Amino acid sequence: MIRSLQKGIDTLCLFSKDRPTLTVKEIANSIGVPLATAYRLVMTLREKGLIERDSRTGHYSLGLKLLELSGAIHFRMDLESIAVPFLKKLAKFSDETVQLTVYDFDRGICIYVEESSSTLRMAPRRGDVLPLYAGASMQAILSFLPQEDQDRILRGQLKQFTPNTLTNPKDLRKRL
Repeated sequence: MIRSLQKGIDTLCLFSKDRPTLTVKEIANSIGVPLATAYRLVMTLREKGLIERDSRTGHYSLGLKLLELSGAIHFRMDLESIAVPFLKKLAKFSDETVQLTVYDFDRGICIYVEESSSTLRMAPRRGDVLPLYAGASMQAILSFLPQEDQDRILRGQLKQFTPNTLTNPKDLRKRL
């Protein structure tokens, strides 16, 4: 048994609907480790995106990396169950593929896809991580981010995914 891994998993399992945020001290007390050990566990989990820190309160909550991992097990969440009827209706009306994507610091994570009936279609899969500059839905998210976040993303490497992927920051800024 790997004790540090067990403590990391114990930390993740502390979070629940009834207890969505915790302080490092609460984590230390709950899993029975010194405060310094709990801090190191939290920093490691945070570095991997499994835990996020609320900059206002300093409390920690589960990170969206867990949602990304859930794509492999068809995890259902409230947002999805609320949105799915509308997504199905939109896909049927438009005969286009419709996806639901959530924003996760400089990237999007696809949490649901309703594919069109067209024989030729391309869509991300549930759990796929998508760059915010590639594709209409990602660009819609990017266009509503604060200017400094947009600038940071446009300064980064813009990889070509398809012949239509905009990789020139000036062209992308114009589109946004």
